[in-house]
Amino acid sequence: MRTIYQPDRVLLALQVQAYSDLLHGIVLNLGCGAYDRYSYFFKRVRAFVHIDIHPNNLTTLVGDAHNLPFKDAVFDGILCTQVLEHLYHPEQAFREMARVLKSKGVAIITVPQTNELHEEPFDYFRFTKYALIHLAEKSGFELIACESRGGFFTCIAQAIIRYLIERMDAYRRSFPNRLVWLAAHMIGRVGIWLDNLDKSNANRKFTLGWTVVVRKKTL
Repeated sequence: MRTIYQPDRVLLALQVQAYSDLLHGIVLNLGCGAYDRYSYFFKRVRAFVHIDIHPNNLTTLVGDAHNLPFKDAVFDGILCTQVLEHLYHPEQAFREMARVLKSKGVAIITVPQTNELHEEPFDYFRFTKYALIHLAEKSGFELIACESRGGFFTCIAQAIIRYLIERMDAYRRSFPNRLVWLAAHMIGRVGIWLDNLDKSNANRKFTLGWTVVVRKKTL
């Protein structure tokens, strides 16, 4: 089956790539999932440790973000993409990230604000930038960057595409997959284009999600 164009994934990859030079050395890929989507962006990273609560072909080891199986201050950086919404206690995960990072270590963290239900029933939270910044600062991080992912038109485009994928079972049926693949390219790209044109405050009230980049404060 063809991979269907989704604005959320396209914009997310661009944001991770934009901040990739900030990570170096030994990096923890927290909640890595089964697919290596981003590691090729990180030219300065010497090695990734891939951890997830479920074993798969990518994981280096199995572990829980609430209680990471590492000593204090062992990682130079952390990559955590689209994970916190699946945790019962995201504030505990922030504290664990701060614990295992070296002083001045950097974490790139992405979360959804507007998404369909996914990976049910393990889908618990959506985040605003204010929640993310609060959780980060409370856990001993300082903010480097906080960037939204799309605006009003991209949210609408993403919702339509996800609805079509689910309604037509487009990742299990060949002909619907081709139809949705064609429609998604047009709808998704138009949504991103319209957001790029609309610089209004109204448009900035809407977003698919956030990417935050934080640094562990020096003790």
